[in-house]
Amino acid sequence: MNIDKPLRTVVYCRLGDYTGIKPDFNLQEKYYREFIDNKPNWIYCGIYIDEPKTHLCSFNSMIEDAKNENFDLIICKSISRFRRNISECIKISDELLKLENPVGIYFESEGLG
Repeated sequence: MNIDKPLRTVVYCRLGDYTGIKPDFNLQEKYYREFIDNKPNWIYCGIYIDEPKTHLCSFNSMIEDAKNENFDLIICKSISRFRRNISECIKISDELLKLENPVGIYFESEGLG
């Protein structure tokens, strides 16, 4: 991945089970828009959110969009929010990096990317 060119960046959020007040998706989007805006060469291109019991519909759409070259970088809060199984996380990361136009993943909590 060429980090000198602008990186079309998306965000992936997988929410855990919650009780009581439902999370405010607008706040999450606002936070990540500002996070991306503060990075040189990163361009905000959208957010994918999976709520509990959605069977990773947004995740699967995001992976398809990555294969269709719709963006260059995925930001996720943490590795465990991306995939619970670390071997699946590594497998998907490798697949995305082996694309003709590789897609990177940045894990915010771990500072990995």
